[in-house]
Amino acid sequence: MKISAPQMFWLMFIGLSSLSVWMVISGTIEIAKQDAWLSIIIAMLIGMLCSFVILRLSLLFPNQTIIEYSRTLIGQPLGTIVSILYLLTWCVTDALTLRGTLDLIHRILFNKTPIYVLVIFIMVLVVYLTFRGGIEGIARFSEVIGPIICIAFFTTLVLDLPSTKWEALLPVITDNGLPEILKGASSFTSAFGVSFGLLALVPFMAVPKKAIISATTGLFFGSVVILLSTLIVLATFGPNLAGILLDPYFAMVRFISLYTFIRNIDSVIVFIVIFGAFTLVSLYFFLTCYGVGQLFRIQSWKRTMWLLGPIECTIAILPSSDTVSWFWYPQHVWFNYMFPVDILVLPLLLLLIAKIKLWRKSRPSL
Repeated sequence: MKISAPQMFWLMFIGLSSLSVWMVISGTIEIAKQDAWLSIIIAMLIGMLCSFVILRLSLLFPNQTIIEYSRTLIGQPLGTIVSILYLLTWCVTDALTLRGTLDLIHRILFNKTPIYVLVIFIMVLVVYLTFRGGIEGIARFSEVIGPIICIAFFTTLVLDLPSTKWEALLPVITDNGLPEILKGASSFTSAFGVSFGLLALVPFMAVPKKAIISATTGLFFGSVVILLSTLIVLATFGPNLAGILLDPYFAMVRFISLYTFIRNIDSVIVFIVIFGAFTLVSLYFFLTCYGVGQLFRIQSWKRTMWLLGPIECTIAILPSSDTVSWFWYPQHVWFNYMFPVDILVLPLLLLLIAKIKLWRKSRPSL
């Protein structure tokens, strides 16, 4: 199973942009007001740096996933604990990403359909794609759907330009100090958690050395989409209204009306949500199944799908409302615990250990 550099680009682009546009913009504007775009830029720089560290670590072991090389670096017991931590994070985050996306779709289109019906339906499709195609099938799907999502994003942004009032972006920094801008950057920085999949994705690349340029480029252009979306939303609604809207980007698209016949293009947004989430959920479902197979030395990793599929379905169905998937988990669990440990501390610590071991090995003996 091998993926190409363009496919890696689209996986990272879709993973960062298609969901962050819902879960990031409103919270960032609520904190940083008209300076939210500065928060996005700061978060982009921090997130790209974290992703670069993860990529450097993965390229030291281009033929192994973190499930394998963590035990090489820090020993069997600690390596197993690290592996289990990442597998739990992938599994829980994947399930709640699915639930958060379907909560949005449920509010927009299927408000009389039980949420568990939507969860089971999408999960069956995820299992089918993962079983039939593995990482190659998911990557090929992203290569087809990625350009369409990109076009949909930029089309909606361009169509909304006549409704913008750019003076809403002023004054810059005057009303909000640096602490508010940095606090506003926190939510988008945590969205770069999508890059921790690179700890297991690099070995599947046909040319692992191309991982840095393809993955960072995908993350960069995904960040640009969020930056432009934040600017347009601010210029359309102003910071006060945009900060209290639950889905300001969706509200902006509903606001589009051009030449009396270009209107009601909500379906474009639904398309972005469904296919973007489907790609991301399928990707992390594969990584979880494959990682569990490696950890427990299961000959065929596909056997783990029949256990992990129902587990993720159950986790996604458990929350009684979208408060858990949209607010409680991202703000209290993911940002406070999982993101600092899985994205900041562990990759940097493992990279330092790997560098020290390589230095000792290359040092001439006396």
